[in-house]
Amino acid sequence: MSALTSRLRSHLLKTPLVESGVYFARSSGQYQLGLPTDVWIDVEAVASSVDRAEAHIRNGKPEQVLGPAGAAVCIARRPFLPGIEGFWVDSVRGKLQRQLGRALDCLSESQLLLGEPMIAVETATEAIRLDTLREKAYQLLMQANCAIGNRAEAVRVYHQFRELLADQTGPDPSEQTEAIYMGLLG
Repeated sequence: MSALTSRLRSHLLKTPLVESGVYFARSSGQYQLGLPTDVWIDVEAVASSVDRAEAHIRNGKPEQVLGPAGAAVCIARRPFLPGIEGFWVDSVRGKLQRQLGRALDCLSESQLLLGEPMIAVETATEAIRLDTLREKAYQLLMQANCAIGNRAEAVRVYHQFRELLADQTGPDPSEQTEAIYMGLLG
């Protein structure tokens, strides 16, 4: 890590970035990178975009979800610091993967609400591939399959999720998932 930070510090000192307010300092065993206030950081933009997309869903504005959720998906899908390994990098990659799942959930839910269940099936399926225990994605996939008239597939998705939970974690699906399933049956 010290070789990387040394290279970064020497690079920053050689560039005109220092004149624009960028600094790299070490204090109390930690490193700090200071950036001007107008700098855009894509990792932070992902979280902000997902928060906005979720707010649009909560506020009944599914037509406004595509912009922020789409941007979050595009950014979160990109590799983060390829070739670099370490706890901090792995932590950020995990955070981006969770944000990607949330963004896909928002897209799928908005697609359902806007009458695009076929696209919602694709989006929810991608979210499940990303995280096989993502209950919200299973709920959306069940609802999307039901909306396209494929009730049998929606029931199959429920049973697939229930078996996966039993094998991996033990608990039953949430009450919300159970309610969707009961709605499929009756």
